[in-house]
Order: sequence, then C-alpha cells, then structure tokens
Amino acid sequence: MRPTYFLLGAATMLCASTATLANGPAAEVERPSTTPEGLASAFATQLSEDPDVPAFAIAVGSCKSIDVQMGGLRKVGGEQQIGSSARFNIGSNAKSMLATVAARLHDRGVLSLDSTVEEIWPEAAQKHPDKADITLAQLFAHSSGMPAFDKGSDLERVPPFEGAKQEIRRAAAEWFLMQPLETTPGEATSYSNAGYVIAGYLLEHGTGTPLETLLEAEVFEPLALDASLGEPRHMTGAQPWGHYVSGDVVVAYEEADPPIPPFLEAAGNVSLSPLAYARYLQAQLCALNGESDFIAPDTARRLHRPTKEGGSALGWGVTELNGAPVSFHVGGTGDFTAYAALSGPLDRLAFAILNVGGAPAQQSLQWLIEVMSLPDTEARQ
Repeated sequence: MRPTYFLLGAATMLCASTATLANGPAAEVERPSTTPEGLASAFATQLSEDPDVPAFAIAVGSCKSIDVQMGGLRKVGGEQQIGSSARFNIGSNAKSMLATVAARLHDRGVLSLDSTVEEIWPEAAQKHPDKADITLAQLFAHSSGMPAFDKGSDLERVPPFEGAKQEIRRAAAEWFLMQPLETTPGEATSYSNAGYVIAGYLLEHGTGTPLETLLEAEVFEPLALDASLGEPRHMTGAQPWGHYVSGDVVVAYEEADPPIPPFLEAAGNVSLSPLAYARYLQAQLCALNGESDFIAPDTARRLHRPTKEGGSALGWGVTELNGAPVSFHVGGTGDFTAYAALSGPLDRLAFAILNVGGAPAQQSLQWLIEVMSLPDTEARQ
C-alpha cells in the first residue's frame, strides 16, 4: 500500500497552513517567554521521544547564524541513526528553488520572470493560444489559471511518458498545456503542480539546459549544497527511508515506484541534508535583506512578495505574524514532510523536515508558528 499520492495534497496543506498561520493558535495561545533557540531545543527533545517520528531535523537562525538539530533512525524498526549528511526530501518546498533558478537567470538577463509561454516556447503557444500570455511569474505564484493536479485521482489521469527525463518533461508540459484553464491567467490564486511542470520545461527549453543542470548551476553549486533530485533511499550512504501511516502504524515506504515520478519533478523532488537546507534558506533571507549577491535584492523581494492581495509569492506562501511578513511553505511526498518559514524584518528563519508523512509530522506547524511569532527587540524596520 503506497502513501498518500505524490505531493501529499500540497495545495490542501498549504491552504490550511495559511489559515492556521494567519488566524490560528499562534494568535490565541499564550506562549512561554523564550527564544527561537529555546523553542528549537524543546521541540527537538519532543520529536526525539515521539515513536511515530523515525527521524527529524529542525533549525532556527538568522542571516548571520543558524542552529540545526537532528536525530532519529534511518528506518523504523532499525537501529542505524542518521548522520549529518542524511538527506530529506522536501517535496513542494523545492518549488522556491525552481523560482530561484528563474530569478538568477532574470538577474543576468537570460530570461525574464515576465517572459511568456509565447516568448519562450512559441510552437506551444501556437497550439494553445489561451496559454500564450501566461508568464513565468504567474506559474510560480499559482496565478496562471492552470489546474491543480495535486491529488491522486487527478495525477492518475496523466498518461505514461516514455524516453529520457528531458523527453518525459517536455511531453508532460505539452500534455498539461492541453488541459483547460480553470481561471483567467493573472486573475486568481489557485495552487497548481501543473503550472510548475510547465515552468520547469520553459526554463529547460529557454536555456537549452536540463532541469538537473539548472538546479545544480544556479542553486546547489553556488551555495555548496549537498542536494540533488530524487528520493534519498536510492542515494549513496546510509540515507533515511520515507515513512507513512498505515492504520495506526508507521511503516517504511518500500514500493519500487518513486513517490514522485519523473514528469512531476519540477513541482518538487529535491533531497538535501539539513545543513544544506539551512544554507539555502539563509541565502534567501540574506538576499531578501540585501546582505547577499546570491539574488539581487529587488529580485529577492519580488520572489517573496505576493503578486496580488491574499495571493502567493513566487514559490512561497506569505502571511503575517505579529505584524511581520512571513514567507512559508509546506511540502510533502507522502513519506517525507517539510515545513519552512522566514521573515526579512525579523531576520529569522525556521524549518522542520521529517522522514514521515501524515499526522505525525503535523505538530511541526504549531512549532513553526511559535518560533516565527516570537517578538524581536532588534527586528528590522
């Protein structure tokens, strides 16, 4: 029995998290007077004692420093502890990495975030004129009007694609472009994995460079990240297995088929070590505050700014906690879960990544709210 299909209802998780972050317990529950580091230490102890969480990594930090804590078992029922190089799949949290690739290309004038389907892939625009004016930014901000394709019942309608990975991704992008729009592009925000499949191939087609190479050249290599596409269990070293809940029992995902198939990788299938994820989020935070040349400050602010009131940013959800804007995202593959948040004015970031999907991972959201809601007497104005 496989876990909840592919990206684990990422749209539902993200929407629910938005509501909780904006209106939920963080605004109502009296929190202890403490620090982000204190909350992290207490939560790490809580996770290490939870039998339904095989392994975890959490972090809090700023542009200048970061504290990462991790622990647990590579696979439930085993005895092997994870090490510092253990990789966790962050699912849809990798959407921000695809947007970051585009942002860095935008900064160098290779492609614009406002480039349209017609400008990048004219033959596709000719076949699908209703999609011709959709921009990369709209695809990244879930305002393209493309359908969600975030549930098993939808993804099971996608036909099999043959060939090498690039051929599969092109065929998938062509197939998704055939699907009817749900809203007029630019009018509404509606989470869409289909949009990211199309955006991923637009970047490949527009640069003539495979997705793997783009991620490596624009994100992994500049930040020296221990990261790659794919699920951890097939990588070298003693990597964590993913887990899901079957009945009342946490079991390892041992199916031959990967939770995320090749055609969907642009929508989120990066695995990386906790230290690598910490560096990535730190680079986002520093760029957002103009303290890094990884992304130009104006471009970084655009990545983290909603394209419309109440909408998404580019690869990020956005809300407000205690008067400070917070960029956040929730990702899952069914057998891994990732929560991440950062705030420029607070100069603060936090994440929790676990090798289990479903209910055991959901406690991380409340922790994330508590960390990001703490006041900061040195907050940026």
